[in-house]
Amino acid sequence: MATAAVYCSSCLSPLFPSFFMQIDKQQREQLQQAYRGELYGIAFFSTMLAGFRDWDAMGRHRHAFELLLQVERVTAAQLERQLPSFGCVCQPHDEEMAAKGDADASRWLNLSWESLIDTMVDWVAPYQEVYRQQRVKAEQHHSPMTELFHLVDEHETAIYCYLLAQQRNEANATQILSDFIARHHVAC
Repeated sequence: MATAAVYCSSCLSPLFPSFFMQIDKQQREQLQQAYRGELYGIAFFSTMLAGFRDWDAMGRHRHAFELLLQVERVTAAQLERQLPSFGCVCQPHDEEMAAKGDADASRWLNLSWESLIDTMVDWVAPYQEVYRQQRVKAEQHHSPMTELFHLVDEHETAIYCYLLAQQRNEANATQILSDFIARHHVAC
């Protein structure tokens, strides 16, 4: 059974196509911003790896930063592969985001491990919620980009859950990050 088109009474143009085109545009912009956030994260965790001073004797903290950096790289690589098919241009060398990531990390280099984790929990929490809401909205609108919203949401949730587990001193906290990497890593 065919459905009738719904038209605007003042201009007699279809309402829904422009509505969905607007959603697609907004979602492309959200994913483009998420990609830029990955570039920020790569710069942030690279700076932390290079300059953080409160490494524990076992190297666990350093390993955690290496995994966090890998989560950012894996997510960026997936977005770089898939966003162009939705008309998005991915520029892997975004000087603005690299400078912001480096500057933010530099301010936190001298924190203790515990203070850094506490600070990062508060910092990541709102992003985790935003990305979750974007994923839900993409699902509700049956967006062709839903898979990418799942990736971005899962990425931020993995980081957030790792940080919460680290706050609780869970011995296997980094497994959360390793599991994400294993699920999403694609050989280049």
